[in-house]
Amino acid sequence: MALGHHARAVVMENVRQCTAYGDICIPEEVARRLEPKGYTVWWTILNSADFGVPQIRERMILFAVKGKVNPVLPKPTHSGRRYDGLYAGTGLAQMMNFPHYMPARQRRRSEPAWRTVEDAIGDLPSLRVRASEPYAANNMNLLLPYEYEPENDYQMEMRGSLDYVSGNVYHNSTRDYAIFDRMEEGDTYPRAAEIAREIFAERSKAAGLQEGTPEWDDLWKKTVPPYSVDKFLSKWKRIERDKPCYTLTAHMALDTYSHIHPWEPRGISVREAARIQSFPDDYVFQSNMGDAFKQIGNSVPPLMARAIAHTLRIVLDEQEESAWKSDPIFYRR
Repeated sequence: MALGHHARAVVMENVRQCTAYGDICIPEEVARRLEPKGYTVWWTILNSADFGVPQIRERMILFAVKGKVNPVLPKPTHSGRRYDGLYAGTGLAQMMNFPHYMPARQRRRSEPAWRTVEDAIGDLPSLRVRASEPYAANNMNLLLPYEYEPENDYQMEMRGSLDYVSGNVYHNSTRDYAIFDRMEEGDTYPRAAEIAREIFAERSKAAGLQEGTPEWDDLWKKTVPPYSVDKFLSKWKRIERDKPCYTLTAHMALDTYSHIHPWEPRGISVREAARIQSFPDDYVFQSNMGDAFKQIGNSVPPLMARAIAHTLRIVLDEQEESAWKSDPIFYRR
């Protein structure tokens, strides 16, 4: 690992699992290498939902500042008080064993509740009302009007002054729209597999097909996904509208079965994923659909990035003020 040592400050982001990469805690290894170069280093685990992002997304964030400073962490703006049963924030006690780890600042229950999926995407254009509709291969730059007037401050912030929005594209899942339509919010692949068999039974009976015939086999392939229930437990999941979304991933570039729209029978669109990640609507994805999904899944949510940047600015300003107070004449030169 080659690290420069002339930057005034360093910020690193990675998945939470980087704290146990085999026998290595990556942020502690980074601290070990940067401290001899004169950096103050600290790291934590932040949840994007605490900063107004309508998504539970835990990430390791490392700060390093050249010289001696007082470590500071971002202040949460939202509280998970209504969602104590969700996984975010659990299993962090063992992190206290690492010398450079700082626990995230406590959420105040007086803060606004975590934003939900419906808070995030409830005003966006409708793209598929019925499972039977033909797939529309929209262009990434196709502009569609919003479905409704903004319903909350998040939608207003994301929309700005726009009247139309781009990124209204989603993956084609022709075989499975009927399955999505019958899934309840929160359902995972085992339930989807049951639904597929129910649909197949209805269709084969209506067509008068006999088991073992080529027609029967062909309909089975066109109706029932060929995946193991044991291996695909959570690789299909229908989003729950009244909770923050679970983590968006770069795998959305291939499909969005892990993020099935909560009230339309399809996977989420690029714009919906962007909203859940807190990209404003005037951010235009100059790419194909797959690359846009990958960019969103790999990114740091902008609202959380803003909180991180604000924190770093506080630390650097305090460092400058301390330097000026210790030697104001030298500092003016």
